[in-house]
Order: sequence, then structure tokens, then C-alpha cells
Amino acid sequence: MASGTDERKARLFAFIQQTTKRAQAAGVVERMKAGRTVSEKTAKTYERNARTRLDLSSDGGGRLLEEVSGRSFHAIRAALLHEAARLYGEARKAADDANRAGDYAGQVEAAKRARRAVEAFEGVSTAKKPPTETPKNTKRKTVPRAEDWQARLYEAATPAQKPAVAVLWAVGCRPAELEMGVDIRRGKKGVILVEVPGAKVSEVSGQPRRTIGIKEETPQGQALAALIEADQKSATVKRRAVRIRQDFQDLREKTGLQNVSAYTFRHAFAADMKAKFGHSGPGAEKVAEAMGHRVTKSQKHYGNAKQSKDGGKSVVGVHAVRPVKETRPPGLTKGQPSMRAAKFVKGPDPSGPSGP
Repeated sequence: MASGTDERKARLFAFIQQTTKRAQAAGVVERMKAGRTVSEKTAKTYERNARTRLDLSSDGGGRLLEEVSGRSFHAIRAALLHEAARLYGEARKAADDANRAGDYAGQVEAAKRARRAVEAFEGVSTAKKPPTETPKNTKRKTVPRAEDWQARLYEAATPAQKPAVAVLWAVGCRPAELEMGVDIRRGKKGVILVEVPGAKVSEVSGQPRRTIGIKEETPQGQALAALIEADQKSATVKRRAVRIRQDFQDLREKTGLQNVSAYTFRHAFAADMKAKFGHSGPGAEKVAEAMGHRVTKSQKHYGNAKQSKDGGKSVVGVHAVRPVKETRPPGLTKGQPSMRAAKFVKGPDPSGPSGP
């Protein structure tokens, strides 16, 4: 028994040694030391920019530089390198502390996190900057022309993949938002309410939460309704962003639909919202709410109304907790009534979802 324990410890020690050598060769240790001298403001900026991209609990290290534009490449890259080096240092310290405490399992987990931090650092260090002229909305071009492409992907999905695909189809949320957990519940008048937490939120940008009402009779509504148990009124859909990315690799192979991703659904949803509400004045504000934006100009990066397949007929109401900033040109008036999902909510509070 003792021999087996010694062998496990020896393998772990070798693993940590190899990680240390890779960290030194890649410049992680040097970057970690330099990172201690950055200002508090810069450190917070790095943490914010890397928060939804670097994930040491997954083998891939998170989505890292995926879909980063040439314009933001250097800022995101610097943030990821800083955070990967900082988290490597934390993981190494945690491994040493666990070793001193005789916590073998804790030491193993910390060693794995340290290795993933090094691997993420190596990947980001060698990544090439995309062309600066590449627009952020390149995924807009991946929206297929086929009328039934969303349904095909949904039907091809495995039982484990289906919930996330159903939510993406219905409300076009970000993978990072699905990772946080999207709540769905039955509302009034045959409406399924989808409450999405905001993944890109600061004091001045983004929507902390938004609620979108979906007609249960539509294909999107049926897909959502299937997620709620017969004896339940609500459900929560949660799936890791890195897993969603892997899901779409599988779905592309199964369906033959090339280049589609979670963001293809987001562009398609934006196209439907623009077809339904319009792209200016109060209509643009409703589109912004549906997309989780604080200002209307953000929607220019997403699908256009011509790409819409059904004109957004499945959506019956939208409500976000923050007012959208006034960006309409002078002369336009608020002639279009505001559609709020709140009126479909069961319960005594008629004002709908409230935010922080």
C-alpha cells in the first residue's frame, strides 16, 4: 500500500516539475512577477477582460481568443497573459499549501489548474492577430439561407445538447450567459418566459437581466416547453461555454451545416428582432433590450432584417431591467408602444422582473 502511495506522489511530483519547466520556458514565471507591479486599475481591467474567456476548470482553458477582432486583440491578449500568469502563481501556492497539509487530492487539483494556466498562456502567446479590417460581426455571414436550419440543428442535438440549443434558438443569448444559467418558466396566455442573466455588464453597459416572452405554440416555444417537467412551472438551463463550442463541432458534422455556432443563433435572433421592431427609434431600443445591450448602436454588429426567416413571430414581449440609452436621431418620436414580457408573468407583481 505504501509503495502505491509513494508511486502516486512521485508521478505528481514529476507532473509539477514538468509544469514548472514549461512555465519558465514560456515566460509565465517572468510574467507573473511583472504582473505584481501593475496598478490596481490595470489589474481590474485585465481581470474584467479575461473573466469570460479564461476558465481553468476546463481542459481547453476557456474560449481565450475565440472571435476576438483585430481591433481588440492586443488588449484581450495582454489581459489573458496577465491573468493566466497570476492564476498559475495562485495554483502553485495552493499546491504547496495542500502538500504541507497532507491534502493529496487538493494538491492534485491545484497542480492541474497550474498546468491549464500554463497551457492557456502558451496558446495565447503564440496566437496570431486577426486582420484589423475583419469586422466583429463576421458570424453574421454564417447565418444559413435554409429556412429550417435551426430546427435541423435542434433535432440533431443529443439529449444533453438539446436544452442549450433550444435556448439559443429562442432568444439568441451568449454562451457565457448559458454558462451562468438561463431560467425558463410558464407565463400567462401560452407564453414561455426566458430570463437571461447578462454576461457583458458594467456600471455603464449591458443589461444585468432581460426577459423575453416566447409563444409556446411556435417551434421555439415547443422546444422550451419540453424542458419544463409536467409537474413543474420552471427550469434552469446551464451549460459550460467550452462544452457548447464542442457541441457545435459535433452538430456541424451531423448536419453538414458549415460554420454555424452559438453566435450564428445570436445573429439570427438579432435579424428576427430587427424585422419585428425595426432598426431605428423605439424599435431599435426593443432590439437592444432583447440582445442585452444598453445602447442601440451595439446591434449594428449583428444580423440584419433581411436574414430573418419568420420576422420574429415567436417573440411576444421583451423587457430589460435597465433603460436603453437615448440614441435616436432628433425628430423621431416614441410612437411605437413598448412591449413588455412582464404582462405575461403570473403573480401579483404587474411591474415584471426587477433588477439590481
